Amino acid sequence: MLCREDRVHDVVVLVLSDDTLLDALEELRVRLGGLLEPGPSRLVVDLSRVSRLSSATIATLLWVKRTCAARAVDVVVRRPSRGSVGVLHRTGLLTAPTTDPGTLTRGVGVGASGAPHGRGRS
Repeated sequence: MLCREDRVHDVVVLVLSDDTLLDALEELRVRLGGLLEPGPSRLVVDLSRVSRLSSATIATLLWVKRTCAARAVDVVVRRPSRGSVGVLHRTGLLTAPTTDPGTLTRGVGVGASGAPHGRGRS
């Protein structure tokens, strides 16, 4: 798992990949509290390097979403594969379009309150 913190935009970005996905999910379970400790406003999960989402990945992402919601941190899923979009919608992990500040990369996600992000939200 690659983790990048963007203090200018108060965002933590997690980059997951097929090569390291299982190890990254375990690391995420252990490290999420520490990543959220400084109180970022948004956690971006970049799935651009993940071709297929397993049930363990979906379960972990749902846990991340609940954990972040409890701390009022928005979760944004960025660049999922075409085949993953349906399952992300069905599970509520993918809802409405948004723009990830600082990277101007199109992403989608849901706010900590459960309300979808609006387009161009910063």
